[in-house]
Amino acid sequence: MLKRIQISALLMLALVLSEIALWLSWSNDVGTLSYLSSALIGYASLLSILFFGDKVSWLGETLKYVWNSTLSTNRKALLTLVGITIICSALTFILYEKWKNNRFNILLEIASNKNLEIPELSSMQMKDLITQQIFKSEITYEGEARFKVDKGTKVRVTATLGVNQYTFLPFSIESDKFYKVLDLNNADKTNEAPRLNTQESVNTQESVNTQESVNTQESVNTQESVIASFYMPQSYFRQFNFILEPASKKSKYEKHVEYGPPSDVDIVDKNGYLISYNKVLRIPNWVAYKIIGESKDINVVRSFKQEPLISSSVQASEEDYRASGFDRGHLVSVSDMKYKGAREVAEAGNYAAIAPQSRFLNRTTWVELEQLGRAYAKNGVGIIAGPLFLGENNKVQLLTIGNNSVAVPTHFFRIIYRRSATSSIEALSFIVPNSDNVSKDIKKYLVSIDEIEKQTGLDFFNEQEPLAEEKLENFIPTEFWAI
Repeated sequence: MLKRIQISALLMLALVLSEIALWLSWSNDVGTLSYLSSALIGYASLLSILFFGDKVSWLGETLKYVWNSTLSTNRKALLTLVGITIICSALTFILYEKWKNNRFNILLEIASNKNLEIPELSSMQMKDLITQQIFKSEITYEGEARFKVDKGTKVRVTATLGVNQYTFLPFSIESDKFYKVLDLNNADKTNEAPRLNTQESVNTQESVNTQESVNTQESVNTQESVIASFYMPQSYFRQFNFILEPASKKSKYEKHVEYGPPSDVDIVDKNGYLISYNKVLRIPNWVAYKIIGESKDINVVRSFKQEPLISSSVQASEEDYRASGFDRGHLVSVSDMKYKGAREVAEAGNYAAIAPQSRFLNRTTWVELEQLGRAYAKNGVGIIAGPLFLGENNKVQLLTIGNNSVAVPTHFFRIIYRRSATSSIEALSFIVPNSDNVSKDIKKYLVSIDEIEKQTGLDFFNEQEPLAEEKLENFIPTEFWAI
């Protein structure tokens, strides 16, 4: 019996030594195998002394005293076993907490359409956009990098591959164990540090003077704004607009849009309008609705809130717009929703139906476009609107605002359509710059629907007969309809 207790105590001691070795390896960032090997070799030497050597001649009276004090009788051996078991349990808990806090939970992988060889000493940097904390990791030859980041963190990632540096669109860590493929074809390639300086961004033509923004209700504190500017391939933005399958959706959404919605991704069907929401850019891909009859006398209380049908983690918030230099631009007009009811008016202020607009555009030219649509509302008119990201040489200078990195469109489109006397669809379609230099003369911005489709990848009125659709979309209007 004594022998079994002694062996059990010695085995528990072996576990304790192994746990101490693990703790030392994690604390000092030294190879775990090295510490474990050292612990096991040392313990094997101790056992050889105890069982095969003369304890007195090898280690003198000290080891003999320890043995006699802890393992020489049943009672002493049992107490020693209990004590070592308690120590082992405590160390197990400590090691688990340390492992939980230090394990890698984020796996990012570099991808490209071409066969890519990862240069030596390639690295990846992840920046927390809220705390500004920076995490770094080496990139393996397989193109992988690992990080320990909390769930819900909003980050921007930069990968350094040799002399080239790639900056990716910000994203959120959505789960405790998160995996994401980073496509180099959808990144800003540069040989410099990423353009993330907030002060420089505020001073560009794309943003309005900060001092002016302080004097409006749209912004409160310049220190709360996070404005970033970098370049993205124009093709990046087309990926969010998936074309409909041949199966008809007309009957499902016809109360909001004639002849089918322009895409079939992340659609949210509200009482007053239909939206396709972009969870990456934090703005709509498009909105669609109809108005008819007369506007109702509904009191409008200026209010903005998040859309309850979409996760708040992928939506913009009030803080994103503060001191950004941009208005919260309603793509679903509040005045248009007065043709429907008080509930629809309130829902027009949901952040899922809003995008950053320049102040001049939002308060003048965009108002003109909204009023033009209402001029034809008596007999019924449809509206489709959304953002555009246009650039030169297939490169778009993308601005994002706030800690949620809400994308700022370079342009907006708006389509006003109705049924003609022959029951066919006729449309007035516009592309307007998201700039304070935009003209109030909205006729300057008339374009064909086909031009909007080319820039967005959307497919409007896709359930029409092909010839009728082609005729409608190729037509470039020059005059407005008679009222």
